[in-house]
Amino acid sequence: MKITYAFAAVLVVGSFALTEAQPATPAGKSATSAQSQPAGQASSRTGSLAGSIADAVAREARENPFDPRPTPSPTLQGQPAGPLPATLGVQSLGMSPSAPISLTLTDAIQRGLQKNLGVLLEEQEVRLRDGERWQALADVLPNVSAGFARSRQKVNPAAFGFDVPVVGPFNVLDVRLFFSQALMNLPAVYEAREGAARATAAAHASKHARDLVVLAVAHLYFQVGVTEGQLAAAAARADSAEVVLAVPRGAGGDSLPGRVRLLGERQRVVALQATLTKQKLALAQAIGLPRGQQFTLSDRMPYAPLRPMTLDDALGRAYRDRADFRAQLARVQAAEAKRRSASSERLPTVHIRADIGKIGQEPPSIKQTFGLQGILHVPIMGGETRGNVLQADAELRQEKAKLEDLRDAIYYEIQNALVDMQAAEEQLLLARGAAQLAEEQPARSKDRVAAMTPAAVSSPLNLAVVGRADPVEPRPDGAGGDTLQAQDAAGAANADYISSLYAFNVAKLTLARVIGVAEEAYVQFLAGTF
Repeated sequence: MKITYAFAAVLVVGSFALTEAQPATPAGKSATSAQSQPAGQASSRTGSLAGSIADAVAREARENPFDPRPTPSPTLQGQPAGPLPATLGVQSLGMSPSAPISLTLTDAIQRGLQKNLGVLLEEQEVRLRDGERWQALADVLPNVSAGFARSRQKVNPAAFGFDVPVVGPFNVLDVRLFFSQALMNLPAVYEAREGAARATAAAHASKHARDLVVLAVAHLYFQVGVTEGQLAAAAARADSAEVVLAVPRGAGGDSLPGRVRLLGERQRVVALQATLTKQKLALAQAIGLPRGQQFTLSDRMPYAPLRPMTLDDALGRAYRDRADFRAQLARVQAAEAKRRSASSERLPTVHIRADIGKIGQEPPSIKQTFGLQGILHVPIMGGETRGNVLQADAELRQEKAKLEDLRDAIYYEIQNALVDMQAAEEQLLLARGAAQLAEEQPARSKDRVAAMTPAAVSSPLNLAVVGRADPVEPRPDGAGGDTLQAQDAAGAANADYISSLYAFNVAKLTLARVIGVAEEAYVQFLAGTF
């Protein structure tokens, strides 16, 4: 604002006057003599300072009279508003800008699947559950190991009650193979089945997380595209308003409405620039771009109607392919196996152990030996088994309840997705028709205004058509008030079309996600070939 500039100038001139009002100490005089000047000289310097400030204020007021109009931002004045610079927001964060990269939708989705934290955590969860499965299998599969022992012994038979001389010392060499196997161990069998089911559930949960990332990244990608289109339209309207404002006006013409319109359009440009910056940051974070990496979008939102899909078809696909539903089915199977494992703890178990090897004092004299052992374990009494059964039964009931709730949720999600997609497509068709009609409006308004004579424009009957309340001559570019209104209407219609196209594509991807094929078929859904 000019009033701010004037105040800054006063402060600068005042400090300069304060510096100049203090005469320099002549050569040969000490600082002490310069400081011990009479009070009258000090007051004279104060008066000189006040006079200098008053002169500076008066001179500034004469050179730059106060103007109540807001001064436009230097970044917007004299140049068309457009997209943000590639390095906007990078220097302020202390990051070195890099060359922008061109980012397609497929590139963004692949980066998101590789870098997204949720996907990475689910992948490690799969490995964790797979490790638990192998731990459970250890009690079912055969166990084979080998051993080697060499010792030097001395035996005193008196320790065992025999009155014989001490035997030894002598060497003992033992090389042996050990084998163990559970012949009947139902708790271990069901625990292994439980581990396998939980590993399957983790794999399906990882697939579900990937589908969510596909939808989220596509949503952010299209959001950036929508804002870029809105920003370009707002910049074009601001440029048009600036051109219209620069056209000379006749006597009695008022430029205030034009200035108000220009400032309003510039305000929209600034707001959209900030929104675009934040959306780009959100997309960069979601797909794991290096900090400070700039990018441009190379894919634009397509329009392709999707083939009709009935509710029964969508439900059938969802119950067959949706990853979170299949994961919950696997959790139910795991809970059932855990329940059977707890119940079978009351049953006996049978194990076999065997070993074979050679033993002796030295390698030339070792002899082959073997051992075979069968173990039968019969539970008789214990309260732990009943507690395990109760816990497993409660967990099974919980997982079944979650499954039924998810089944109902999928039904309603698919219905909502179908309704959203149908409504979005209808709105898109209407918005496209409105945008096509609005594009013809500015040219017709210019032609109508250009055909009017000055007297016709000034007549009360045509004032409403031109859009002005004061009689003026036709504008050289034919841009009267109705032309500006037509341009605004065209811009608004184009913005509605872009928003409707965004909503339609997001609705298609949402449908792909709710039936469980977002990662595999998002390209087909956007192209309308699914």
